Amino acid sequence: MHEDRKRKWEEWYGDMVNSYQWLEVDHGGRDVVYVYGSAVLNLDEGAFCSDFVQVLGYADSQEEVGEAEQSEIIQALRVRHRTENVHFWIG
Repeated sequence: MHEDRKRKWEEWYGDMVNSYQWLEVDHGGRDVVYVYGSAVLNLDEGAFCSDFVQVLGYADSQEEVGEAEQSEIIQALRVRHRTENVHFWIG
């Protein structure tokens, strides 16, 4: 279901991040697809590395994830990956 969105994400961001992997997490009996990785930003002050998570949505449909579910998923992934940088990707 999300293969096209994965390809689009990789086209847009794949060469700008150091490493990433596609993962799924169960939420309410449904799998949620997301990408976890790290990126290096080169700033005037030097290089800055940041981990990130971008959630695509449910693995079994293109159905939008509701606001309440988004908040729950974001909190769960912040704990799982120990990063505050968790967002839903609209692409």
